[in-house]
Amino acid sequence: MAKSTFCIRTPKCPATLLDLVASHLIHNHGRGRNQNLLIGRIFSFATLLLTASGAIAANPALFDSAKCDFTAIFPTIYQSKEIIKNGVIGVLATARPNADLKLTAECWPLEKISARDFAIMLERRAQEQGIEVSGVTSERTAHGDAVMLSGRTSAQGKIVHVRLISYFGPRYRFDLRILDFNASGSPEQIAFRNSVRLK
Repeated sequence: MAKSTFCIRTPKCPATLLDLVASHLIHNHGRGRNQNLLIGRIFSFATLLLTASGAIAANPALFDSAKCDFTAIFPTIYQSKEIIKNGVIGVLATARPNADLKLTAECWPLEKISARDFAIMLERRAQEQGIEVSGVTSERTAHGDAVMLSGRTSAQGKIVHVRLISYFGPRYRFDLRILDFNASGSPEQIAFRNSVRLK
């Protein structure tokens, strides 16, 4: 989840920006009008930064991991944890906006594999999991190379529409997994897909 740029006074973070400004005020009290104008501007800038930081931190649906090249906004609060596959550590985030939709985002260190070869591997794995694949594409997007797979499977006697999207960043691969009972794609999952950004 998003973290504020500013921190509380700790051994690792001895002073906040406002602490430094306050200290500057104490040591330079009464040094003239120009000094006061400069200090006023510093306070205004600090307030602006704190406001912006608070706005980011206030969005609990923003996925922004230090171990990922990408961000995304879930339509609701998500759960996140580290996961390990074959000795490799990744980050997993999941959300269930409603009973008909499940959204998952994973971030993994980038492997030495081309998008084309990854697309072939992704299709094979999807078929092994019982997904009826209807299409696989590999393309260059504004966020880098991406592989997209669409298909369907069944659960609880209903058709589940599956969309797998993988983005390749400079250091990490960002995987989206969308399971939706809505054939045309719910507004929540479309907004989720469109929210992806390369840092």
